Amino acid sequence: MNSAIQHPSRLTPSLQRLAFWALVSLLLTGCGEKDDSLRSTVRVRYADEWISLNEVGLTTFGIPPGLGWDQVHFCGDFEPNGDGREDVVYACISLFYTTGTLPVGPWSLDIAGIGTPPNGFLSSGPGEFTPDEGHSPLIISAWSSMGCESDQNFLHPPQRVAGKFVMESTTPDHRKGWLELTATVDDAASVSACQADEIVGRLDFDFSPEKPRQVYPRSP
Repeated sequence: MNSAIQHPSRLTPSLQRLAFWALVSLLLTGCGEKDDSLRSTVRVRYADEWISLNEVGLTTFGIPPGLGWDQVHFCGDFEPNGDGREDVVYACISLFYTTGTLPVGPWSLDIAGIGTPPNGFLSSGPGEFTPDEGHSPLIISAWSSMGCESDQNFLHPPQRVAGKFVMESTTPDHRKGWLELTATVDDAASVSACQADEIVGRLDFDFSPEKPRQVYPRSP
């Protein structure tokens, strides 16, 4: 059965983008040394050009509690250095699963479908997702989101996503595995010059469930 969860917007896209960058700044405030239990990489492609993003912002695994779903979320950014693309680019990967439904023991869940991030003012949650054949029913949704300094006024587009969510080891006091997701956008240039044609993210995790599951990137 197809699923669709919507979070309608109440403010203009311009104000949405302003709030997005304010939130990014808030997340970066007071960053300390990062715990290596969560390590992420994000790359984006514009036509034939690939850009590797710096690990940035808040990486989360299994929060927020009490909403019926848990989220895995990580981000990267790129700042101009005089060589290549002259724009600040920010991209995030998000995956949502129903709280308490992940199996015990090693497992591998396939991700396949069409995902759209919520476009409302400071909206959160699974957004919209239509699963394709082979998609694990344990995963509610997955998608990427982007922002740029040059264009803060475009809506997040639908995107085809594919990937895997893998748990290599899980015990009451230890979880180890990885999440890898590729998101592609048809005719991305028509959405915005900021929107990449392809976003690829990977998160490797190795942590104790009893410890905090939020970490910041390393200090410069």
